[in-house]
This record gives sequence, structure tokens and C-alpha cells, in this order.
Amino acid sequence: MKAKYILNKKEGYFSFDISKNVKAIFSIKPRSYKNINLASDSRVIENRKWLCGLLDLDYENLIYPNQKHSAEVYITKALDLGKSSIGDFDAVIATEKRFPLAIFTADCLPIFFLDSKSSIISLAHAGWRGTYKKIVLNVVNKLKVAFNTDPRDVIVCFGPGLRSCCYKVSDEFIEIFPESVINKDKKFYFDLIGENIKQLVSSGIRKENIFDSKFCSWCDNELFFSHRKEGRDCGRTISLMALL
Repeated sequence: MKAKYILNKKEGYFSFDISKNVKAIFSIKPRSYKNINLASDSRVIENRKWLCGLLDLDYENLIYPNQKHSAEVYITKALDLGKSSIGDFDAVIATEKRFPLAIFTADCLPIFFLDSKSSIISLAHAGWRGTYKKIVLNVVNKLKVAFNTDPRDVIVCFGPGLRSCCYKVSDEFIEIFPESVINKDKKFYFDLIGENIKQLVSSGIRKENIFDSKFCSWCDNELFFSHRKEGRDCGRTISLMALL
């Protein structure tokens, strides 16, 4: 499940090289990130354009959801072209080359999906709430129902997120995620990635088709934004996925 052979560092981002017909990347925090924020400051548009330019993607066609920690999944339509934000969803599916997808994270997990047989992509945002609501199962089910996708053909990649080494939670999480809370010296830590892997495997995704970047937004905070470590006003890591 390691991304050792498919994860590559490029200028400004890491790339999952899962197919020659797909771009799947997540951004690296610029050194002067207070001046170059990819999610919330006054230069947001300029810097999204900058990243799209690095990837040779059309910024004007960028599609992203208004993330609400839900498990709602949206399938892009021709009418969405040029709209940017497409409403209150936390996962987006695209079947056409003209729909580059984006989500924004700072501890939550960006999850990339590729139906390798049908060239269908999806990008999901999963924090603990979306994970509890089983957003990854909703994505897989939507692919199955709408496109007759076989889960065995789906490749899944995890970008940077808060890991079990640092995701400290209250003991109430034991009731919510009984198999994914780790007790370390009477302190409790949530395994966000492990819980999503369990759900994916239960949906029919093959374990050998799940790849993990292994990056922790807290431990690797010099590279990625962390809401818990930096506070409310921190920036956001952008994840992009597009069919070529």
C-alpha cells in the first residue's frame, strides 16, 4: 500500500503517477506561505492559476466543491464548465478531460480515485466526520451505479493528512470508531487513514490498489498545512486531479 514507486516530487507539488492519462497531485507549502496561500488569502486566485499553469491545466475550468464535512458526492456535468464551485459536496467525479478537480485540506485527507478501465476520476475530502458518514463508500457506490465501475479496477491514493501518530482525540471516539482508535499511554489517537482503508476494502477495492503518501500534516508541517498545529488561519494544501 506504499506509494514508494508512484509518488514523485516535482516543482511545487507531489505527483501520484498512476496513469499516463491522469494528473493527480497535491501541493507543497511554499516557504513564504503567508504570502502565497493556496486557499484563503488575497492571492488565492493568482496562486491557483500558478499551480494550474505548472500542470498545464486550464484554471477557468477548475471544479471544486464547497466542502462541508459531508458524504455527498457530485458528478460533473457540461453545465458546470466555468462555474468553479459546484455546491455543498465533499467529493467530485469527472469523466471528461475538461474538468480538472480540486479540494483543499489542512489535516483532513485528500483521496484520489481512478477507475483504470473506464478513465473516470474522483477526488474526495475526508475528515473524521466524512469518514464516519462513509464518504469513500459513497464514492465507490456512485461509480458502480452511475458508470458500472468494478471496484477491483479502482486505484485509490491518499495524500497528506493527520496521522495516528498525531491525531489525538477524546475517548468518545472509541464509540464512533471502535477499531480505529489507538490507546497510547492512556491517550487516544485516531487512525484516519486506517479507517478509510477498511471501508474501501469492504467496498471491494483491492488492497494492492491502495497507495498511501505516508505524509502527516503535523509531522511534515514544513511541507503541508495543519489546522491543528498552525491554527484557524493556516493555509490549505490543494489537491488536483484531471484526465489528460
